[in-house]
Amino acid sequence: MLKHIPTGLFLGAVFLAADSAMAQDQTLLFRTQSTEPQCQALADLRKEQTARELAGIVRACVDEGAHVNAIQTFWAYSNVALFDQQRVKDESAHVAVQELHGWVFSGYSFQTINALKEVIADLRDPESPFLAETCRGVFVAGPPEYRPDYMIWRGIVPRKHEEDWKVEDFDPEAAWRKALVEINGCPEAALE
Repeated sequence: MLKHIPTGLFLGAVFLAADSAMAQDQTLLFRTQSTEPQCQALADLRKEQTARELAGIVRACVDEGAHVNAIQTFWAYSNVALFDQQRVKDESAHVAVQELHGWVFSGYSFQTINALKEVIADLRDPESPFLAETCRGVFVAGPPEYRPDYMIWRGIVPRKHEEDWKVEDFDPEAAWRKALVEINGCPEAALE
């Protein structure tokens, strides 16, 4: 069963629970890349970028004060994570998303969080051109095309072979649309 905290509710809870000690602990879990993430624009989103990588990019954007890029990349991250949850059979592995959620906005000052909230206000409005633009950018990038090892490795169900993590008869296009529209509330018109 897909377990998801709606993005709007999650963002509110994260802003109340930002904790720098947790940020330092979680950084160790997710910073295994050889280079530090760099902030990027939504137009630079690639199918090969994992939710873990996108979470790092969100933090890089926040650190640079690029709040619009941070929130648009967070929206991409959220949809990518939802997509991965739909294709990874071992539900215990989905804890990777909860760990990332706890890390992505933790440790920031109230001033930074309030600046991010201003951008999020536009994203929460279903009639917002910003929401439509963000949804369209994520949709155009398309469903992820990578093996979600960051999630698979967190699973506790015994594995019998390298490919037994996959959900049988998985439909990537349907899962991508479900993440964007059904769960995160992108307007259908933005995806056409």
